[in-house]
Amino acid sequence: MEQRTENPLFGRKVYFLNPPLSLSNQIISNLRALEYEVYSIPNYQDAKSILRENQNAICFIFIDDQLPLQSWYNFIKSFEYDKTLESIFLGVLSVSIRPLEQQKFVMDLKLPGGLIVMESDMNKVLNKIIAILDLNGSKGRRKYIRLACKDDKNITGYFADKDKLFPLELLDISSVGFACITGASLLPTMAKNTLIKNISITIKRSTIAFSAVVLNSAVTKDNPSKIQVVLLFASCSEADRTCIREYIFESLDAVHDKFMKNSMKDLSSYSQKPVAPNPASEVPELRTFEEINSIQNSGQQISLEGLDSLEDLEEI
Repeated sequence: MEQRTENPLFGRKVYFLNPPLSLSNQIISNLRALEYEVYSIPNYQDAKSILRENQNAICFIFIDDQLPLQSWYNFIKSFEYDKTLESIFLGVLSVSIRPLEQQKFVMDLKLPGGLIVMESDMNKVLNKIIAILDLNGSKGRRKYIRLACKDDKNITGYFADKDKLFPLELLDISSVGFACITGASLLPTMAKNTLIKNISITIKRSTIAFSAVVLNSAVTKDNPSKIQVVLLFASCSEADRTCIREYIFESLDAVHDKFMKNSMKDLSSYSQKPVAPNPASEVPELRTFEEINSIQNSGQQISLEGLDSLEDLEEI
């Protein structure tokens, strides 16, 4: 079982289950712009399969529709009794929940993500969610979302030097920089801390031109004719960073949607309150024959509890 941990190294994925349009347009988009790794799960039937694959995730559940309120209560309660889901940080969002219902949810359920009554001012809602995400270490030590893109045919990179054009094979990219493989002949040019001009990256049909600073470069271990270079953008407009970020989330969403489409659906209606499992009965500790012989020689009474079989008994 994976236990809840504070501030995990690589952060936590953030999910919004059953988000209304206002939440998707104003909250999710803004969180992504702030480099939180956020996803939407439209239907509760897909939630548990996805969350079991991301057991450190934070999940906010909008409870005003799709299921009756009591069914949402039962759905959330069921996480406490599932060893594969009890580590999920759950939170609740609602526009119309009444005070007594709020009390029931807060007092009876484990909601480390809190219960947020959504106001008309979505900026206040956004700030509350950000406070919860930061408190629970949703970014970890990383500050920017990075996309592995080694085999992505939609992204290509080039470096122009004098009259030559050198291809850059991108390994990963974020809104602040990228890592790539290129020819070893560029190692002197790509020395650490060097400002490199005339770099371009094409994402689908959009081309971004910029300069970048070399953070690190080294000959690859498996191929001495290639070098791996890590670069940080030195001149990149906010519009270009947004273009990169949007493509990153487009790619991540494609993986998320494919998994959601092929995952096992949760067909429970959650009309019944979940029942806590019976605690496992204690299994007696097995004694070794050396321990039994020692007890026998000391004159103490031997307990037969823990013997595997009658054949074991015959050896005492």
